[in-house]
Amino acid sequence: MGKRVKIQTDYTAEELHERYRQAKDAVERTHWHILWRAVEGRKPQVIAEQLGYTARWVRTVIGRWNAQGEAGIRDRRHEIDVSRPLLSPELQEELAAALQTTPADGGLWSGQISGPVDAAAIRSPSGSSARMGLPAAARSQQSSASSAACQSR
Repeated sequence: MGKRVKIQTDYTAEELHERYRQAKDAVERTHWHILWRAVEGRKPQVIAEQLGYTARWVRTVIGRWNAQGEAGIRDRRHEIDVSRPLLSPELQEELAAALQTTPADGGLWSGQISGPVDAAAIRSPSGSSARMGLPAAARSQQSSASSAACQSR
């Protein structure tokens, strides 16, 4: 069956339960819940099944707790700077210009980018996220072209 993970804490199960109940942030509340159940001696697989996560994620949360304490279980999504575009201004201009041309296959532009923009420093590994770096003008032109193509069918 699943392997146990050693949680390093001076908190009792009751103290962790109270932290779980008092947590305002939903992600942090879940992490406190994981810790509480782990201190009670439950295996990661059992905790995961009860809370709707994977045993791997449960072990990750416990590992972060062991390494960093409370800082390791806070919701890190609040630290992401989503205001910064994925593409530099120069690459946004290059992409907008490329979208004014017809794709090599003669169809419509998709979310897939190739050529010089591909080699650029795009911060996100997901291919679809590159579209988020499009200037507003390029996005509206793309959606207009897409709508027109759909209407002509």
